[in-house]
Amino acid sequence: MEATRKAAPIFECAWTACDGMFERGLTWFEGNKETEDFKAWHDNYNHLKSNESDINTLEAYHKCAAIWREETGYEINENTSSLDKDLCLTYAVSNTNVDTILRMLVDMKTKSDERLKRGGGSVRLGTGVSDEHTGWMERWIKGKCGLLSTPPWGSWKKENKTGRKLAATAIANLTQKTGSKVISEAKERHSMVVATVHDQDEVADLGLILSAVSNIADDIGSAIQEAEDLLDQSKAQTPSAYHQQVAAMDVVFSSYYWLWRIKINRHSYSYLSQWLFELGQHPIGNKKVRTMLGALPFQWSRNLLGLF
Repeated sequence: MEATRKAAPIFECAWTACDGMFERGLTWFEGNKETEDFKAWHDNYNHLKSNESDINTLEAYHKCAAIWREETGYEINENTSSLDKDLCLTYAVSNTNVDTILRMLVDMKTKSDERLKRGGGSVRLGTGVSDEHTGWMERWIKGKCGLLSTPPWGSWKKENKTGRKLAATAIANLTQKTGSKVISEAKERHSMVVATVHDQDEVADLGLILSAVSNIADDIGSAIQEAEDLLDQSKAQTPSAYHQQVAAMDVVFSSYYWLWRIKINRHSYSYLSQWLFELGQHPIGNKKVRTMLGALPFQWSRNLLGLF
C-alpha cells in the first residue's frame, strides 16, 4: 500500500500506518474533540509545547490516549500495547531482513543519542563541526602543537556560514564531548599568548611581529568567549520541559493527534510519509525545514509550520 511504502519493515510499523488504522485514528479525534479530557490539554497545546504540564493535564492526556487505543483497536499485540509489565527486550526478525533492521536500529540509536545527549542540550553548529577542527583544537589546548600555530581552517577569526567562529564551535563541541575543563584549559593557553605579547625578549627571540601576535591573542580570546556564549545558549535551551513530556508521551497517539491537527488525509498522507522518511535520512536545521515546508504545495505543510 502507498501509505506503508516508506514504513520500516516491521509488522507493527506497517499496522500503525495502514489505511484502516489511519482512518480510525483520525476519525477518533473528530468525535472526541469537545470532550472535557481532550480539551484539558488540547486547548493548552501552545503553552505545553515549551512548558512543563501539571499532573491533571497529564492525567487527562493519558486518559485520552488509553481511550483512543481501545476505541481504534490499535493494540493488536504486546508490541503495540501500553506497557503493563517488563519491557520487551527481544524482538525476532527473519534472516532475510535482519541486516536491514540492524542498520535501521543503529541509525536510530545514533541519531537519538545525538539529539538527547547531555540532557537534550546541544550547541546548534549549523552544518556541523569537522572532526579535524575539533581534533586540532584539542591538540592546541593540550599543548601538543605550537602556541601560535595557525588552525587548519586558516585563522582564529574565520567564521562559518552562520557567522560563528570556527574556533568557537570547535571549543564548544570539544567541551560537550569531553567536559567543562576545556574552557579553563583554553583560557590558560590564551593567557600564555597574552603573556607573549608583553614579553619583549620572547618577541625578539622568536622574531615575532608584535601587532600580529596581539591580534591573534584578541582573536583567541574572542573565540573562547563566543564558545562560552554558545554553551550558555545550549544550557538555556536544554528542553527539560520537553524531556518531562517525552517521558509521559504516548508516541503513537501524539503522532495521530499531530496528523489530525495538520488536517492530513489518506490522499496526502503518503507525501508526508515520504517527506518525513527523507528528512530522517538527512537531518537538517530548523531554518531549512521551515523553508522546505513553506515550499511544499500542501495545506498540511503550512499547518505543520505552526505546530512545533
